[in-house]
Amino acid sequence: MLNTKSSSINKYRQQKKQFIRQKKLTKVVLNLQGKVFPKEQMMKILGGGSAYCHCYDLQYGLDADSCSQCDTKCSGHGEVQNRNTIGG
Repeated sequence: MLNTKSSSINKYRQQKKQFIRQKKLTKVVLNLQGKVFPKEQMMKILGGGSAYCHCYDLQYGLDADSCSQCDTKCSGHGEVQNRNTIGG
């Protein structure tokens, strides 16, 4: 009985380690030197839009194809606080 319990515990530990290894492999490492990129540059790297809109009533920015879309994107969320082009 003890061997069965011990082997099932070892099997569980091996499965847990394998699961953790698989999880680590799915993470994206953009920079191994530990540099921090600005949000706009990060969006460009990850394939986001080409503009970023900040609305007064939101605590986060919104993706847009261009700065001219910010008025539409911010409608219902207060006015446009500012707009940034990405990578410009």
